[in-house]
Amino acid sequence: MSLRGAGLDIPSKDGSTPLHVAAEHGAATCLALLLKGGAKVDAQDGQGRSPVAVAAAKGHTTCVLQLLGRGATVVPGLVRTCITLSCPPGGKG
Repeated sequence: MSLRGAGLDIPSKDGSTPLHVAAEHGAATCLALLLKGGAKVDAQDGQGRSPVAVAAAKGHTTCVLQLLGRGATVVPGLVRTCITLSCPPGGKG
């Protein structure tokens, strides 16, 4: 099944694309399928947020790593957020 040309970047009323929604909910498998289908990795929602920023804000490290692996633009504070999320309490890890 091919998702190419299937309207993967059509925004909702708030400007979120399907990639934003997958990132927000930590749906890594869905996110991977959307990326494979050609969804725009740096699409912005109505608030100017990219999918990687949404995933980082929600603590979905796996999604953040997937998006970065596909060339998502690193936004200010993203690296610190990812490090914080990946370290257990007490800073050991």
